[in-house]
Amino acid sequence: FLPPSQEDEPCTLDLHGCTVEFSEVVIRHAIDEFVSAGRELMDLTIITGWGKNSNLKVGEESRLHGNSRRFVERAFDPPLAVREVPGNVGRFVIPVDSLSRWCAAHQRRQSGHGQAAEHDGDEWL
Repeated sequence: FLPPSQEDEPCTLDLHGCTVEFSEVVIRHAIDEFVSAGRELMDLTIITGWGKNSNLKVGEESRLHGNSRRFVERAFDPPLAVREVPGNVGRFVIPVDSLSRWCAAHQRRQSGHGQAAEHDGDEWL
């Protein structure tokens, strides 16, 4: 997890070389850190690479990119939005407004004002 080095620079998560399974752990940890460490919210850029070393056919998406994007869209409650980066198939962005909604919902659940305790809607907690 690379925090911004300048105020206007986004947070970046570089997953080059990660397995799909490990990338999910890394993504979860980085997003959880926004809440637990009280980090200032901003866009989170996730770099997966475009699959240069994956022997992909023309038009195929790298396994890491596709799986990481789907994990972000499906594993969080409320779901996190994903914005592709035009001209760069090896990265995507989780916009700050989406992270903000998730953090607010997560904090409400933690304080007991969210969904029933039986299932907090967040599979990975």
